[in-house]
Amino acid sequence: RRPIFCGWGAQCADATAEAGGGILDGLGRAAGFATQERYDRYLTELAARRLVPGTIIVDDKWQRTYGRADPDTVKWPDLRGWILRRHDEGRRVLLWWKAWDHEGLPAELCVRDRTGRAIGVDPSNPAYESELRGIVRGLVSAAGLGADGFKVDFTAETPVGPAATRYGQAWGVALLHRL
Repeated sequence: RRPIFCGWGAQCADATAEAGGGILDGLGRAAGFATQERYDRYLTELAARRLVPGTIIVDDKWQRTYGRADPDTVKWPDLRGWILRRHDEGRRVLLWWKAWDHEGLPAELCVRDRTGRAIGVDPSNPAYESELRGIVRGLVSAAGLGADGFKVDFTAETPVGPAATRYGQAWGVALLHRL
């Protein structure tokens, strides 16, 4: 059996060290540490300790926008190539996915509050479902990034509110299931 390595802890440790403070000082900055260069270093440090994870989770925030899950090419100049190299080593790569986040998506694809402001993606909306299917295909297909799957996080942030509007009838856990 080979361990799973999730980069979040290493990102937090790096952010905390660079902040020169306690863990809470680093937590707010840790997403900035999800870079190809750092993940290469993390894997090198693990290998030096004879730890060779079979699955690697690239954590928050490898993507430029959460809603479109488009790789941040400044942080990850070659995410597809990086994933392919892990596959060549016999490893799997999971990408961290922030459920419900609409960053980068138009409000029409989202659950909205009474003012029309997007508060989360709307998986009951056929237009969003189509968009999401394309995004997922781009992340896991051989023609796309070739990732092996996702670590889905923030599922508890299901959009709610008495005046929230959505396309379909699904709500709460049913909406999460749809997502």
